[in-house]
Amino acid sequence: MRQNMARRAFFGLILLGVVFGLTGCRGTTWSKKEEVRIGQEVAAEVEKAYKLDPDPAVQQRVQLIGQRLVAVAGDKDFKFSFKVLAEQRD
Repeated sequence: MRQNMARRAFFGLILLGVVFGLTGCRGTTWSKKEEVRIGQEVAAEVEKAYKLDPDPAVQQRVQLIGQRLVAVAGDKDFKFSFKVLAEQRD
């Protein structure tokens, strides 16, 4: 179970890196309103493409960890949320 959770967390971090890479690292400047809109659109697309992990304890744990990170490193003008994707089984 821990290994699966670690894999999902790793995948989430990679996905986050991809989102930042696609939205903010090309020298393009957006207003905060545009950044929020883009983030919401990307989050909606990810949630359409992948199911969320159904375990509320896992979701809560990741949300709490993410909020602790945001408290020390995040932009206070944005609202962040963190979700765990379900393991995809073939």
